[in-house]
Amino acid sequence: HPKSGKDFVPDTKVKKLQQNLVTFRLLPQKSDDGFFGDKTEAAVKQFQELAKKPERKKTDDIKIEKIDKITFNGSADGIVGEKTEKEIAVWLQNNWVKPDPEYRKGDVDDNGVKNKHGERGSDKHHPGSGILDLQKALAAVGAYAGKLDGWFGELMEAALKLFQDKASKGELVEKDGKKAEVKDEEKLKGHRNGVGDGPTVETVKKEADKGRKVEGEKVKEPERIKFAKKEIGEKEIKGKEHNPRIIEYHSTTTLKATADETAWCSAFVNWCFKQAAYEGTNSAAALSWEKWKKGKKYAKPAYGSVAVIAYYTEGETSRNGSGHGGFVVGKQGSKIVVLGGNQDNRVKLSAYNPNSINVKFKAPKKNWVGKVVTYALPDNWEPSFDLPEAGGKIDELANSR
Repeated sequence: HPKSGKDFVPDTKVKKLQQNLVTFRLLPQKSDDGFFGDKTEAAVKQFQELAKKPERKKTDDIKIEKIDKITFNGSADGIVGEKTEKEIAVWLQNNWVKPDPEYRKGDVDDNGVKNKHGERGSDKHHPGSGILDLQKALAAVGAYAGKLDGWFGELMEAALKLFQDKASKGELVEKDGKKAEVKDEEKLKGHRNGVGDGPTVETVKKEADKGRKVEGEKVKEPERIKFAKKEIGEKEIKGKEHNPRIIEYHSTTTLKATADETAWCSAFVNWCFKQAAYEGTNSAAALSWEKWKKGKKYAKPAYGSVAVIAYYTEGETSRNGSGHGGFVVGKQGSKIVVLGGNQDNRVKLSAYNPNSINVKFKAPKKNWVGKVVTYALPDNWEPSFDLPEAGGKIDELANSR
């Protein structure tokens, strides 16, 4: 870079300009090298074009708003003159950045509202079809296998994180399946993990247009199952004391029980869904999952589904009104492996024959027999019926309520 002559600009003015462009999210981090090259010129032009439009967004906000009066009337020529310098000062004063969309888990666009995942005009609503467009792009690059419904659910978040991880490392494949030679400038940079921000949206659409895909599996572990697995080992406390964690599970239901002896299998499932930012049944009744408004029922066990078990009194053909529920996480031979709460008074893995479960804790009176009546999944989740084979010794599901 020149240190003197007609192209030399003193007082690090170019470097300061670049730092401002980084602040406005128009240049990637560490772009302030003091050299006014093609990338800096393109960023200046982009800034000038944005300044001539009413859309604005503050640094710490996710919403795009429109200003009443546009203060910049210069040209988008890539030249930093007096008008551009003044506009840069205005943006810095107002903490404005490039008005890219920012989508987070729980957000909806107009299509999501139409599919009854949110309300128009709410804090979570983004007008237009931005989330649906992002879902389509994630599906095109092989990261998303869910429904194209305009709702940012946990499956979309998992797909987004998968793409961000692969795209930032350059781990992509071409249409023919061969490893792509991803240049450093093509890699995803400056993104926020799990957020559909400007760099992510722009990169995923570019890669989709090129026909590239992410390497590896399309679907990762559902968030609700990640949370459920971390709870393994939580158990009731004998006597007058109660496990505060189980009371926390209860707090996600309308019953809001204050004792860990109160049946808590449904409370545990509700708690796991709440951690994953998804609406459960809010009911302490296990059989509530059979009528889950946000769920879809299946006859076969899918990974991550809620196995809904109805109890029958031995010798009778009608249900007795009680039941149990937990997450399907695998199989062991002909049995299904369930990760659930209140299984032997704790969170644990249990195996069972879905058609006949002996409920031992009701003896010595008439025994109860359990039977799976349905498997429920979030209504935007594509089912995977290919269950992993579980290793090790897993006790049969019996003492549950």
